[in-house]
Amino acid sequence: MLNVSQNFNNSISAFPRTMSALVEFDMVDVAAQNNCTPTATSIAGVGGVAEVTDGLSQIRKYMSEENNYLLLDGSFFTPPKPTDVDTSDSVGWWSAVLSDANGNFATPPVLTLTQSAPFTSLGLTFVFSPLTGDYCNSIQIVTTDSSSNQVTYNVNPTSANYFFSQQLNNIVQVVITFNSTNAPLRRVHLSEVLFGEQFLWTGNNLFDLDVLEELDPLGNSAPPKEAHASIANNLNNFNLYLGNLQKKQPLKPSLNLIYANGATETVPLGTFYLYNWLNDANYLSSTLYARDLLDIADGTTYYAFGYTGSPITLYALAVAVITDFQSQAGMKIAYQIDTALQGISTSGVLSAMSHHDALMYIAQAGMAVVYVDRYNVLHIRQSASQMPLNTMPYTEELTLSMQETYPKIAIQDPYNYFTLNIYSNTVDSAVSNVYTGNVTVNSTITTWVTYTTPATPASCAEPGNCTITGGTLVGATYYANAAQLTITGSGSVGISISGLTITGTSIQQIVNNSGSQPSNEVDLDNPLVTDATMATNILNWYAAECSNVYLYEVESWMDPSLECGDVMFWDSQYATAQKQAKIIRQEFRFNGTLSGTLNGKGWGARTINGSGSISSTSSLVDNGAGNVVYGSGSISAVSSLVDNGASSTVYGSGSISSVGSLTNSGSSISTNIHVTGVTVTPATSNLTVGGTQQLTTTVTPSNATNPTIYYTTDNSAIATVSSTGLITAVGTGSVNVYARANDGGFNCNCYVTVSAAVVPVYGSGSISSFGSLSNSGSSINIPVTWVSVTPGSANLTVGGTQQLYYTLTPSNATNPSVYYTTDNSAIASVSSSGLITAVSPGSVNVYVRSYDGGFNSNCYVTVSAATISVTGVTISPSNINLVCNGSPNTGQYTATVSPSNATNQSVTWSSTDTTVATVSSTGFVTAVGGKTGIPSITVRTSDGGYTASSSANVGAQVTGITLTSSSNISLSYGSTSQMTYAIAPTYATNQNVTYLSSNTSIATVSSTGLITAVGTSGAYCFVYVLAYGGSPSAGTTVTVI
Repeated sequence: MLNVSQNFNNSISAFPRTMSALVEFDMVDVAAQNNCTPTATSIAGVGGVAEVTDGLSQIRKYMSEENNYLLLDGSFFTPPKPTDVDTSDSVGWWSAVLSDANGNFATPPVLTLTQSAPFTSLGLTFVFSPLTGDYCNSIQIVTTDSSSNQVTYNVNPTSANYFFSQQLNNIVQVVITFNSTNAPLRRVHLSEVLFGEQFLWTGNNLFDLDVLEELDPLGNSAPPKEAHASIANNLNNFNLYLGNLQKKQPLKPSLNLIYANGATETVPLGTFYLYNWLNDANYLSSTLYARDLLDIADGTTYYAFGYTGSPITLYALAVAVITDFQSQAGMKIAYQIDTALQGISTSGVLSAMSHHDALMYIAQAGMAVVYVDRYNVLHIRQSASQMPLNTMPYTEELTLSMQETYPKIAIQDPYNYFTLNIYSNTVDSAVSNVYTGNVTVNSTITTWVTYTTPATPASCAEPGNCTITGGTLVGATYYANAAQLTITGSGSVGISISGLTITGTSIQQIVNNSGSQPSNEVDLDNPLVTDATMATNILNWYAAECSNVYLYEVESWMDPSLECGDVMFWDSQYATAQKQAKIIRQEFRFNGTLSGTLNGKGWGARTINGSGSISSTSSLVDNGAGNVVYGSGSISAVSSLVDNGASSTVYGSGSISSVGSLTNSGSSISTNIHVTGVTVTPATSNLTVGGTQQLTTTVTPSNATNPTIYYTTDNSAIATVSSTGLITAVGTGSVNVYARANDGGFNCNCYVTVSAAVVPVYGSGSISSFGSLSNSGSSINIPVTWVSVTPGSANLTVGGTQQLYYTLTPSNATNPSVYYTTDNSAIASVSSSGLITAVSPGSVNVYVRSYDGGFNSNCYVTVSAATISVTGVTISPSNINLVCNGSPNTGQYTATVSPSNATNQSVTWSSTDTTVATVSSTGFVTAVGGKTGIPSITVRTSDGGYTASSSANVGAQVTGITLTSSSNISLSYGSTSQMTYAIAPTYATNQNVTYLSSNTSIATVSSTGLITAVGTSGAYCFVYVLAYGGSPSAGTTVTVI
């Protein structure tokens, strides 16, 4: 359930209601958006500079000390805390400095956007703060292209969503200086910078919006969410910019609830990526089709599974898959993995498969589900039967006013017999072939090959186990099911790889809930299941979810704050535990009015009654020893259970009463009476710091078999709770404390408000501007009102550290103590003194929080893999032949950096004589013209300064040849004449010539150009002098006299 205001919860089901939809579409250079690293000179304690290119929009107004930013009318939110559901909301970059009373900055903040590869776009879109209308009205933009050319633009934005329309080509860096704001005493509030144009459609420009989201609680699938938006094309945007539409461009729909006072509250529907688009026949409208990250993950392949034989945690494996997906997709992906997966290990083998399927296997092995939330965060979260996927503040009801039609209810056939294979893997002792094939190579390629049988990476890497015929292997990385090879050559190249193969065998684990023979069977298979305990846990988890056989469907007016995985009452007239269901599918449809379809999977009751039958099955007579009778409701008014055997057991989740007799049914009847509800008193409590409150909990029914209760708190920095339900107030703020039943997970909460302890100070008038209060017996409590942290963001490599520094406001607060937390200690840990240590690649927020008031500020930490140094470089080809006055006058060099996975692969190129030949930043060599020579072309690595050189042999072609002797010669028989000529240009490289007679019976010509007449009088022929290669040429007529 999304974190929305109480006003939203009260108004969404109140009719008539007014809603609008907004579709944001970012027509951007997708690669540029993901290749960008932003830095800034001034960073506030809220948000982070990395958020300006994270692709997320700010959906709420946040409080700060700026003028009119502290309104207590419910329109401003406190900045996100780690415990908030909406921690992924992108605040964007806020500058630490404020503009003056005229809106000018004394020291203008500077934002630098550095690209790892050049980009080209129609311009830049600046999304400042559309929700408050604040923006910077004077900025300077300096672009640097790949040839180090700089261009400066002075720009005056006129709105909070401003498109800087300027064709930008091959840009590697953008530096933006913010000179002034449109209102006085404001920070720079920059939510996003987009490398392209942002389009916004709402009102009459948005014809139709359809968003579908699904969740499979069994983990058999991970369906991507999908969005279709039909929009007005009256400006022909998609005709004019057709060449700029790209797959994976973000589309972000949202819904707005409009209150009576005109204020709005926005609920996001997710971030989707374009995969198709369509114009109508008249080009008056266009429909955009987009899906979420899981669709992209279904189109990339996870080859890089390593195998050592040692177990790996599902958490670490998930991180490896996501990291590889980010690299292949060229995207920055925020993700959260359930820490419970750190305690589950596998020694299984994943074959080459899509990243989507790899994550599904990991999730199912961890009894979890894979999904992408509304804030575009990829989750792998454990799921429990009959429990919401995420903690909910309360259980929502599907009120009659929200039902467009009455709910349809269907009952699935229950599954009661489950099997799952347990895999064990052994490594063969002898080497065998795992891949044989051919690839076509033109110069150099890098390619993946997939094995026919998995093998240990170390054995494949052994010398001689990878052989290349017809080419040269220059780099290789081996995994359990595939290898990435870099090969040079020309034509068809043969590849053969051998190694120690990994052989997998399996045995079957069974869970039988049928009591006798199975009626419906489920056979599961997961290569990551490698021990009996894991298999049993998965089967029990799966069986528990399969017991939820009630399928609900209702046409609804829709509450967009509800998410798949939330649990709700599906009929408010009978709001009992048996009427609850988990949302598994939602379709939102907006065409001026919001409606949709809601699907759920729930649980209900069965009752054994009558004279010995269970529902419509056979009677309970003569069923043999060991019979088990299940009832999920109460067992009552049963006249007899006859001859059911010495060990018969009858289970009921309610009471067992009024049973006439148990004839020959064994020594006892066992009851399993389930909890159906929990209540707690008091429901609210107001405490001061240090105060306590004892909770009293009541379980329904009172004779439940397992009435055990445990207690939790949303925020232990505000209030703690003991195992007996004693609440202790720790810091100021508000928090929910829950009593939860172990059986069924039913819960009820007490809403606790903690205020600072009040110390009475008496005076006959007002008390102000005092220095001290002597002999007062106590002191004044000065509460913390804010905390900030520097730096606001940090980029670390694994093993690196960053010290955090914090500032409390006011500086003389009574309790200045703080503590540090991290969203994910598997990515970055933090010490009690604020020292961050990078643990593994990923992104994470590290927070400093005050004990007094729970105020917090975060540092956004990006951890990348440790740097791999360059060890060498080679250049190919070894030489290139060019001509300065003809063709070919250009050539291409290729540099290969070793190792192939070096962190910094950038190189520079140089020529020893640029008057003869120049070389570009990409190794493209050009003969200048008018001069010959043999300059050396050198490539140098940026990391380590390693070099390799090749020769550029630049010559000059003969462009013309003219005779300097006569062009018409008359000779008597036996007489001679010498041909002479001139070659152009005079500096031509090869000035060799040949001579040719058209008729050697009339006149011959020697290799030195001496013509001799040998024919009869009156005969004539032609004699030519030819440049090397036969062209150009010049000739003379020879007549015998």
